[in-house]
Amino acid sequence: MTHATAMPLPPYPGLNILETVERHDVDGAQLRDALRRVNNALDIAWDAESGLAKEQFTQLVCSCFYNQLLDQALRRRSTYAVAFLIEELVTELSA
Repeated sequence: MTHATAMPLPPYPGLNILETVERHDVDGAQLRDALRRVNNALDIAWDAESGLAKEQFTQLVCSCFYNQLLDQALRRRSTYAVAFLIEELVTELSA
């Protein structure tokens, strides 16, 4: 069982999700669900990665890829699809 990320997202310092939200034309409930999927996916991906402290991992992933993750969460409606995307992006970043 994973625990919810300690950092409530968004807002995340310097993060602008407006363009992503407008592109998908979602309501507040759909956005909250997508944000929850991203947060849960961060926990899943961190559990699989575990090379960094959770806060460092979250900061790295969110500062580099948050809009891509939110886009995925709005399109696929799957926490595991978002977690898989995180793992792919982190692997590319560390290569």
